Amino acid sequence: MAQLKTGVGIWDRNARTDKLVWTPQLEAIYGLQPGSVTCYADFRDRVHPDDIARIEALQDAAVRRRQETFAFEFRIIRPDGQVRWISAVVGAVYDAATGKPVRLIGNNTDITERKLSEQALAERNAQLALAGRAARVGSYAYDTGREIMQISEGYAAIHGFPEGTTEIARCECLASVHPEDVTRAVTARDEAFRDRRNEYSVEYRIYRPDGEVRWVETRCFISYDGEGWPHRVVGVSIDNKDRKQAEARLAERNAQFDLARKAARVGTFTFDNASKTMQLSEATAIILGLPQNSAEITADDWHARVHPDDVNWVDAYRRRTFHERLPECVNEFRIVRAGGEVRWIEARARISYDEAGRACRMIGVYIDITERRQAEDHKSLLIAELDHRVKNTLACVAVVAQRTRDTAKSMDDFVTVLEGRINSLANAHSLLSLNRWQGVRIAELVRGELAPCMKHGNTQIDGPDVVLAAEATQPVTMVLHELVTNAAKYGALSNGRGRVSVCWRNQPNGSAASDLVLEWQEADGPRVAACNSSGYGTSVIRNLIPYELGGAVDYELAAEGVRCSLQIPARWWRQDWTVVTAIGREISQLH
Repeated sequence: MAQLKTGVGIWDRNARTDKLVWTPQLEAIYGLQPGSVTCYADFRDRVHPDDIARIEALQDAAVRRRQETFAFEFRIIRPDGQVRWISAVVGAVYDAATGKPVRLIGNNTDITERKLSEQALAERNAQLALAGRAARVGSYAYDTGREIMQISEGYAAIHGFPEGTTEIARCECLASVHPEDVTRAVTARDEAFRDRRNEYSVEYRIYRPDGEVRWVETRCFISYDGEGWPHRVVGVSIDNKDRKQAEARLAERNAQFDLARKAARVGTFTFDNASKTMQLSEATAIILGLPQNSAEITADDWHARVHPDDVNWVDAYRRRTFHERLPECVNEFRIVRAGGEVRWIEARARISYDEAGRACRMIGVYIDITERRQAEDHKSLLIAELDHRVKNTLACVAVVAQRTRDTAKSMDDFVTVLEGRINSLANAHSLLSLNRWQGVRIAELVRGELAPCMKHGNTQIDGPDVVLAAEATQPVTMVLHELVTNAAKYGALSNGRGRVSVCWRNQPNGSAASDLVLEWQEADGPRVAACNSSGYGTSVIRNLIPYELGGAVDYELAAEGVRCSLQIPARWWRQDWTVVTAIGREISQLH
């Protein structure tokens, strides 16, 4: 592990024959077996795909300029999938006649830790810059004789001083300090003055004028006169509210981790390969389902607890690890506790070998990852469910497109009608997503479909708080869309005077459950003429609910206005009586 963190590996490449020689240290850095790299292509296979073009361009440019040394940084992907950062320094030897390189010698250094530190620092700097722009950092300065502070806009914002405040007496600032923190704030400055320190910092709480309490950190630089008396103080005030909250969350997280450790979720072990015995911590004993005071078990006892389906591959993995003399091993497997309970375990161990290369000792930890594996299984199930829903939606879109094309009068008519139907499906999908696919309130569907046509007083929505099942949402949405489309083109929403009423109610069906009846009624629109032909939209209205949900539809083109009644069986909706309040006669208005 030391080689992986701080090691340096050397390589030597013959540019004419492409023969490449690596030292064992370099092979260790790359996580490769000895002798597995013999040419440039072997090295290239380990470079991160996003970095190959860049480093080759840098190398080609250096060679064209006949540079004797050059350097670059890149990432590699080790066989175990781990990504590491490498710093390469290359020395080139050129042919005097042709100017082409004949030999390249270099060293590679693992700089992953440095890169991670740089990334963390860059992120911290970015956060600090954002904080400053959002008035989270303010500056100030004052002479100790007058103690009138010149403050920045950010300082005023942090402390809640009136906008435009640029100067304020220090005593006014102290008045805003939390009473429990005043002594600490004053003492920190007094001690810095007394000790002739050039800087000091202190954290304390302040009360803003609106009563809000905030944590601030003050960092100061002090200058002294010729006699050593403090003359001027320059500093910054940092709003530490978020940091304090993060510290509180971190403390909570640490407490949770401590509770998890005490609950035996992480345990340690030592295995002696010669005696075939394993020493256990108390936590490991509990993980394995052994009595809490168990301190040692044999290899056979441990082996007997491995899940039968995992025994063979666990044994094979251990033999391969020992044969290849790998310094560490990480694997996951199941164990069966007394009583048949199955738990997932992640094992991480360091292996030591004797002079003959035989594995003699393993020191490691067991981590109970059962909940994580269950979450992964649940995620896979959700992905499969999402795949199923997407396929169903695409199939529905394909049918809608085909049927729309069959009844379209022109290409423009086809595009317009298809766009409306697909948008309706998309809106239903969005509502389901917002509700985590647990269903959609029928009031949301009705309002969503009527929204483009709403004007003051032209729509009425009335019904209890009913939630449609996810599977019923799409069919009901498609029917509502066709009703709204027809009303906007030919019916009550087409002349500026008509009205549409959409009401729903429970209707007993002779069993313990009730059907849901949704009634659509148009009034004061153009006189409705009977239509002998039936297009795709009419087919959707009449047939989709019976076909998809096993319900019933009564659709009537009455002269005084279209009437449509949808009867939805009880299994496709629910009503939570603890939260139901009548929506009342909600008169929707266009905002």
